[in-house]
Amino acid sequence: MPDEPTPSKAKRSVARPEGTTPLNINLPTAVFERLDAWVERLNAGSDGPRWTRTDLIRTVLVRALNERGDRGGSP
Repeated sequence: MPDEPTPSKAKRSVARPEGTTPLNINLPTAVFERLDAWVERLNAGSDGPRWTRTDLIRTVLVRALNERGDRGGSP
């Protein structure tokens, strides 16, 4: 009987920033595509730092929490 491979933990290529917690969600494909299109528009012709999908989602979520969540408003 061949030796069973030993499980190995996947190593993150980039360390998660201190004080953060990962969030995994399933999005409808149409929403995912709209996010990607928004990121492309933000990065088009920009000489500054590049936006990523994660940057955009974090920014939108924090803005919504600041503008509505803290006051108990609906999303």
